[in-house]
Amino acid sequence: MIPTSGPPIRVTIIGGGLSGISQAIQLRRQLGNRVHLTIVEKEHAAGGTWLNSTWPGAGVDIPIHLYSLYSDPKDDWETVFADQKQVLDYLNECIVKNGKRVAKLQSIRTHRLSLRSRLRVAGQLHV
Repeated sequence: MIPTSGPPIRVTIIGGGLSGISQAIQLRRQLGNRVHLTIVEKEHAAGGTWLNSTWPGAGVDIPIHLYSLYSDPKDDWETVFADQKQVLDYLNECIVKNGKRVAKLQSIRTHRLSLRSRLRVAGQLHV
């Protein structure tokens, strides 16, 4: 079991797509208010691939239930192979749902990440 008391833990997650949101949900569940989360996202909103892939016919190529997060299963998908809008809607539902229970998750801070301005001589990225 991971202790939920002790000094705060600062975590920066790069990317507000399905994996980044999933990681934020799990960290908050395991560490509670001990973890201070920041999600760095280059776009104007969370969604990752599903925010940007808007061409006609964009969607999953495997059964959609495999995209459902363990933390937020969904059993009422419209189709077996969901389109881009359905996946993005699901991701946003996860953010809202967990934002109510996990305070800081709903207020995802998005930043335009400028690597050139953040790279140091040692080749490290300081966020």
